[in-house]
Amino acid sequence: MTDDWPITVTDRDDVYASARELTGGDADRICHELDDLQDGRVVVWIPDWLAEEKALRTVENARRVALAWLVRETDKAVGVSQLPPDARGDDAELVFVPKSQARVFEKGRVESLATPQTGLGDYA
Repeated sequence: MTDDWPITVTDRDDVYASARELTGGDADRICHELDDLQDGRVVVWIPDWLAEEKALRTVENARRVALAWLVRETDKAVGVSQLPPDARGDDAELVFVPKSQARVFEKGRVESLATPQTGLGDYA
């Protein structure tokens, strides 16, 4: 686990190293979503049990991965909102997730985090 919030991702290994609970599919989806973000949002990963408790909309086909803006941080939790800054009130729209369970990712200075592709010709 890391104490850095959010976790700055400059290569795929940063995602894998952030928590042993992450599946390969989760890590791939996190990298995919980070590649597409350009509006200040972060990618939030939460375990299944927490996803059922928290009011965060997850991305399509990824029940543990959500997109949000990082709004507030305490010693034990991060407060995120899925409403854009100009559309949210004070604290009314914040969802707090515990740092001990969730991971918050931002894209570092890297062009792409795309999954390396291997073709059949690579095995010949």
